[in-house]
Amino acid sequence: MIRRLRWRFIFSAMSALLLVMMVLLGAINGLAYWQNIDKIDGLIDLIATHEGRLPQNIHAADGKLRKELKLSAETPYETRYFTVRLNGEDRPYAVNLSNIAGTGSDRAKILARMALNSDKPRGSLDHFRYRVIQEGKGKLLIFLDTQNEANLRREFIRNSLSVSIVAFFATFILVVLFSKRAVQPIIDNHNLQRRFISDAGHELKTPLSIISANVDILELTGGQSEWTESIHRQVDRMNSLIGELLKLSTMEDRAMRPRDYELQDLSQITEEIAESFQPVAQHDKKALAIAIEPNVRILADGQSLANLVSVLVDNALKYSPQDSTVEIALHSHNRQGARLSVSNTCLNPPNVAELNRLFERFYRADPSRARQSGGFGIGLSMAKAIVQAHKGQVTADLQDDRITFTVLLP
Repeated sequence: MIRRLRWRFIFSAMSALLLVMMVLLGAINGLAYWQNIDKIDGLIDLIATHEGRLPQNIHAADGKLRKELKLSAETPYETRYFTVRLNGEDRPYAVNLSNIAGTGSDRAKILARMALNSDKPRGSLDHFRYRVIQEGKGKLLIFLDTQNEANLRREFIRNSLSVSIVAFFATFILVVLFSKRAVQPIIDNHNLQRRFISDAGHELKTPLSIISANVDILELTGGQSEWTESIHRQVDRMNSLIGELLKLSTMEDRAMRPRDYELQDLSQITEEIAESFQPVAQHDKKALAIAIEPNVRILADGQSLANLVSVLVDNALKYSPQDSTVEIALHSHNRQGARLSVSNTCLNPPNVAELNRLFERFYRADPSRARQSGGFGIGLSMAKAIVQAHKGQVTADLQDDRITFTVLLP
């Protein structure tokens, strides 16, 4: 349980970190992209205001504009662009390629036609950013080469991703190293609870034994009465509760490890446990329907499997009405695994929201019914602990008034 809690903490912490890093990466790269596009559009607008040419004397430009676009004396010589002028029939009649070397006249005209066909005043084509400007009856199209900016953006994305990946794994190592310290208060509290249950259980056994012995003496001297019988019943009930608590505490304390498991014949274990409950079922006017596939074997702890089957069958008999049938089925699952199911009819079926809570310690969907049947709300939590220790799954399913507990063991 401690290991599972620790890894759950690590998973939660790293999931939160991954989400934050993804949001930050997206925000930073998105902001950088839009700032870059804004600067490029600003340069295009500056070219447009000077009749298709970037002014050689950049200091003549508006000071605020220079600051926003981060213009320098080198900007006119660094900026690669070309212009295409169209007549009233949208036919190119002038192409200015004096500020770019890698694009020919034919290519420029093709890009101009593509920009017109897009019906957008601004946009991107290939590695160019363009703007379409109406000039009287004709049009001026300005194309600015953004290849360098695109390369810088890709490099920035690669670098930010690399740094983020390194930071993520470095943080993962730190979280793993410090996770034990983070969950230590929970571990200490859990250990104190188990120790309290164990100590209290053993301490309570002595006074209960004394009470039982004193009642026996009273019955020898004064005879049996409804009062002494009531005391015996309550002492037996308390002893049963203490026994289940100690069993649960002992089972949680045991470090069941896969290397300690042995090949167990679950078919034989289930059949023996089911047959042992036949007298109880007959006494309560109930029937057991047993369907067990032979030779279902798994690697497990034998005593734990016996406890698991016993808990499920006992629970089904306690909470089913008279003249009903408890069904016990065992089949192989995924070649090497096993599927055990126990179902019974419910007098007061739990609702869907209560199904998962049935496995909580001390939880009882119908406390009054549980008290009449002698239940304490421990059995199913014990069954869940056994299944989890074997890396399996246990679920509860309700159809009409019939509840089925299904265990899948690998």
